[in-house]
Amino acid sequence: MMDKNAILTRLEELKDLEFTMELNQEFSELSQKFQDLINDEDDSKSDDSDEDKSEEEIAKEKTIDETKNAELEKFKECSEAFKAKRAEFFKARDEEEAKNLAAKNDIIKELEDLVRSEENIGKAFGRIKEIRDKWTEIGSVSKKVHHDIQQKYSQLVEEFYYNINIYKALQENDLKRNLQRKKEVIESLANLLKEESMKVVEGELRFLQNEWENIGPTRQEDWEAVKNEYWDKVKALYAKIKDFYESRREESVKNLELKAELIEKLKQVLERAPEVHKHWEKQTQKVLEIQKEWKQIGFGPREENEKLWKEFRAICDDFFDKKRAYYKDRNSQFVEVKEAKEEIIKKVAEIKTSEEWKKTAEQIKKLQNQWKNLGNAGPRWEQKLWKSFRGHCDDFFNARQKHFEKKDVENVENLKKKEELIEKIKAFKPEGEPKEIIAKLKELSAEFNAIGNVPFKEKDRIYKTYKEAIDSKYDALDMDQSEKEDLLLKSRIETIMSSQNSEDLLFKERDRIRKRISKVNDEIIQLENNLGFFGKGSDNNPLVLDVKKKIEKAKKEKEKLQATLKQIPKP
Repeated sequence: MMDKNAILTRLEELKDLEFTMELNQEFSELSQKFQDLINDEDDSKSDDSDEDKSEEEIAKEKTIDETKNAELEKFKECSEAFKAKRAEFFKARDEEEAKNLAAKNDIIKELEDLVRSEENIGKAFGRIKEIRDKWTEIGSVSKKVHHDIQQKYSQLVEEFYYNINIYKALQENDLKRNLQRKKEVIESLANLLKEESMKVVEGELRFLQNEWENIGPTRQEDWEAVKNEYWDKVKALYAKIKDFYESRREESVKNLELKAELIEKLKQVLERAPEVHKHWEKQTQKVLEIQKEWKQIGFGPREENEKLWKEFRAICDDFFDKKRAYYKDRNSQFVEVKEAKEEIIKKVAEIKTSEEWKKTAEQIKKLQNQWKNLGNAGPRWEQKLWKSFRGHCDDFFNARQKHFEKKDVENVENLKKKEELIEKIKAFKPEGEPKEIIAKLKELSAEFNAIGNVPFKEKDRIYKTYKEAIDSKYDALDMDQSEKEDLLLKSRIETIMSSQNSEDLLFKERDRIRKRISKVNDEIIQLENNLGFFGKGSDNNPLVLDVKKKIEKAKKEKEKLQATLKQIPKP
C-alpha cells in the first residue's frame, strides 16, 4: 500500500504529464487514498492534553503537524495544477468535438446530395471513397450525438450503394468476403455484450461500427438479414451502456441515502452528552464504528456527496473537540487531587517514625481513608503517588511489626502448630460428598486461623504453604471449574478476614487485582490500536482474526477480575 510520500511523488509526476483519461482515473484514486490516510491520522490522533505528554511527545506531535501541513500544501498544489490541465483538456476536447460534428454534418449533406443526384457510377465511386476517407479522418464527437449521426451516415451509405445498384459491378467473391467480414463484426459485437468493463464496451463499439462502415456491400438477398442482425446487436449494446449508467446513478443515489442515514444515526448517538470517562469511551467507540461504516459506502454525485461529507465531518469534529475539552478539565481536577495527596504523603512521612504504635496506626489509617475518599489523581500521577504513600505506610507498619516480633515468643510455637496442621491438611483425603469435604476443609482452615500469629519473617512462607495445601484439596473436588474458583476465592477471603492484619491483607489483595485489571486494560488498548494499522477489507486476514481473538480473551479476563474485585470486602 502506498504511503503519503509515494502518493505525492506520483501526483507531482502526473501533473507534468500530458493529460489522458487513464491519468485522470489514477489521479482521482490517488487523491482519495491520500485523503483517507489524512482522515485516518486525524481519527487516531491522541486526545490527551498536552499536560499529559512529555516534552518529547509534544515536540514529536508538532513535527508531525508541520509535516502534515507541508504534505497538504503540496497535495493542494498538485491538485490545482492537474485540475487546471484537466479543465483545459476537456475544453479543447469539447471544441474539437463541436468542430468534428460540424464537419460530419457537412459530409452528411454532401452524401445526401450524392445519393439524390449522382448518376455517373464511376464518378460516384470516386466521390463516395473521398467522403468515406474524410469521415474516417474526422475525430470523435460527443457521446450524446455519436449514435444518431453515425446511424444517419450509415443509412446514407447503405442507400447510396443500393440506389446506384453498385453491387452489379462487384464480383461475387467480394460480396461473399464482405458478408463474412460483416458477420465477424456481428460476432465481435455479440462477444462485446458479455464484457463487464463499460470503458472497453464503449471503445470497442465505436471501433466496430467504423469497421462495419468500411466494409463494402454484400449480395442483395443477404443484406436485409445481416443488416438487421447487426443493428440488433448495436442497439443491445447501447441499451447495455444506458442501463449501466442508470444503474450507477441509482447506486450513487442509494449511497447518498445511506450516508444521510448514518448522519442521523450519528446525531442520535451524540444526542445525550457524556458526563464521565466511561460514557466518553463508550460514545467514542460508537462514533468510530459509524466512521468505519461511512468509509465502506461508495461515492454519490460529487456535489451532494461533498455536502454530506462536510456535515458528517463537522459533527465528528465537534464531538472530538468536546471530548478534548472534557479531558482537559478532568486533568485540572487530577491536579487538585494530586496536590491533596501530596499533603497526605507529607503528613504520613512526618509520623511514620513514631513509636506510639496504636495512636500512630490510627492516624495512618485515617490518612488512608482520606486518601481513598480523594479519588484518582489520573494515570500520570496516581501510581507514583501511591507508591510513595504506600512506602511510608509500610515503613511504619514494618517497624511496628518488628517491635512486636521481639515480644511474640509464642509465635515460634504457633509456627510449629501451623506446620503440623499443614501436614494434616496434606494427608487429608477429599473423599465422599463435596459438601462434607468442603465442611471439613473449612474446619481445618478455621483451625489454622485460630492458632494465631507466627514469626513475621515466616508468615508469608507458612501462609503460602498452607494456601497451596488447602487449594490442592479444593482442586481435587469434582466440581465445575467456575464453582471451584469461586470457592477458592471465598476460602481465601475467609482466611484473610480471620487474620489479625486482615485490613492490610485485604488492601493488598484489592491492589493486586486492580494492577492486574490495569495491565489487562492496557493490553486491550494496545491490541485495538494495532487493528488500526490494517486497511479496508482486511477482516479475513489471519493476523486481524488473531488480534480480535486476543482482544476478546483479554476482555473476558478483565470482566472476571472485576467480578472478583467486587467480592472482596473493603477494609
